[in-house]
Amino acid sequence: KSRLLKMVEEGTLVELEETASLKFNNVTRPYVLPVTAEFIYRIADQYNYGQKCGALTLNGASRDVKYQQTFSNGSKKSVHPTGMAVDIVSAGLEARCLAWLETTLSEIETAKRIDATRETSKDAPHFHVTVATHEYEAWLKKRRTVDNPETDALRTAMFYEGGPNETVDGFRAIGW
Repeated sequence: KSRLLKMVEEGTLVELEETASLKFNNVTRPYVLPVTAEFIYRIADQYNYGQKCGALTLNGASRDVKYQQTFSNGSKKSVHPTGMAVDIVSAGLEARCLAWLETTLSEIETAKRIDATRETSKDAPHFHVTVATHEYEAWLKKRRTVDNPETDALRTAMFYEGGPNETVDGFRAIGW
């Protein structure tokens, strides 16, 4: 049995599932760390519901080391076997959706929560995204635990006023 499947059995990796916001394109091993799953579901929902760009498509997640080495750019030093990385399809996206995705990934990378690289291979152009697990988890924890009643009230009002389909820019406007 491969190391990857052992990690799934142990619960170290979780299986990604297709949703209205997330689709797969030839993803044979949809396993990632739980924090990577949370990242991809969050950005897929923002892309789909917030930006109204449709489902985000993955063409890669975890890979066994041997399988990773079959790729033209595959390396045995890749982070794909760890469950930290996903590949987000960049081909065929509407220009405004591609721009949003690129800008958003860049902003999250600047905050040191991910590492994102746009790969332009002819056969499968994509964004290779590695989640900085400790940094992303710390950021999520801070967002979930706010001990300031005024901040909690503002956040509640923003989500009430904006509703489930509001864009990030819309929430910012409501906050102001």
